[in-house]
Amino acid sequence: MGSLRTLNWSDFKIMNDKQYSALVERVNSAYRSGQALNICGASSKTFYGGLPDGIALPVGENRGVIDYDPAELVIVARAGTSLSEIQTLLAAQGQMLGFEPPFIDQGATLGGAVASGLAGACRPYRGGVRDYLLGVKIINGKGQIAQFGGRVMKNVAGFDLFRPMAGAMGTLGVLLEISLRVIPVQEQQQSFEFNTSNQKNAINTLCALAKQLPSLSAGGWLEGKLQLRLSGSQLAVSRDTNLLAQSNSLSEIDALRWQTVSQFEHPFFTQPDIDKARPQNSICSIDLAPATPPVDLPGEQLIDWGGARRYLKTELDIKAVRQSIEKLGGSVSLLKGGERSAFFHPLNPGMMSLHQRLKKSFDPKGIFNPGRLYPGL
Repeated sequence: MGSLRTLNWSDFKIMNDKQYSALVERVNSAYRSGQALNICGASSKTFYGGLPDGIALPVGENRGVIDYDPAELVIVARAGTSLSEIQTLLAAQGQMLGFEPPFIDQGATLGGAVASGLAGACRPYRGGVRDYLLGVKIINGKGQIAQFGGRVMKNVAGFDLFRPMAGAMGTLGVLLEISLRVIPVQEQQQSFEFNTSNQKNAINTLCALAKQLPSLSAGGWLEGKLQLRLSGSQLAVSRDTNLLAQSNSLSEIDALRWQTVSQFEHPFFTQPDIDKARPQNSICSIDLAPATPPVDLPGEQLIDWGGARRYLKTELDIKAVRQSIEKLGGSVSLLKGGERSAFFHPLNPGMMSLHQRLKKSFDPKGIFNPGRLYPGL
């Protein structure tokens, strides 16, 4: 990506697109007054990130597929288009969104999927949102429409400035149109589980299988059960299943397991009734290198992403959890319980400076979703 010190909006294609004139005027007005805007699509992910702030800027009506070329494996759609509509369109052509975006609810939109950066169980095996993002059209904090990237992987226009939109929580601009690479639906898919004596063995096994099983597309562990998903051609899945069965007693499980975890609907994420005299459990999302040994913290744990994502349900203070995880080179997000302003792991000074410069370039007055990503951003 080009240096942010030299980022100049005159270097990019600034557009005058009449179909977005109402949104542009709202942003222009907010820029002039300094009024914060809370960008609202389907509001399916309001639980994720810091508390929304500012006057609502509804963008859910900006929907519809603009272009879809199954032969080129590319789809372009407006940000308010529902994921269910896109999924249905792609499925009719035997294709899918490779990062398996969690819906959270049926109204979830493409813009929300990109802004949150959430991906499904395939994340360590197929990549996340930014790996499939080809380009975006946005409204920046000055009320200007600009387009970055294109519709093919080789396009390098815009210094790849479309990629930071993935996971930015709407803090860099209003997403208008999104271009994505899609992939073919796998010919066959099966999920299995088998007993694993402890978490350390589970992590070691997941890391080993990632190298041994080409069709591995999901891996996790909970309560002594190692759970795997194989996806690919019938030949590949059959071969890898036979390899697994040579040393394990496999039981087939419902593939919904992966969806319920990525959408935080699994029973693990349900808060139990706790005596009011005791602190409420927090549920943390911990990101680590897959081979990192088990996290020695009190509470219940669920492993996902082949060991790269660990969920922890604990009564520990979030600061104590983060101090422990930082020593292991990881980061912690607070999914449930605790203080919403501490949702994402604090950045080190160097990364915070980079984020601040990026934010200043796209949104000079800080009007987009303040506090949604980090306090002050």
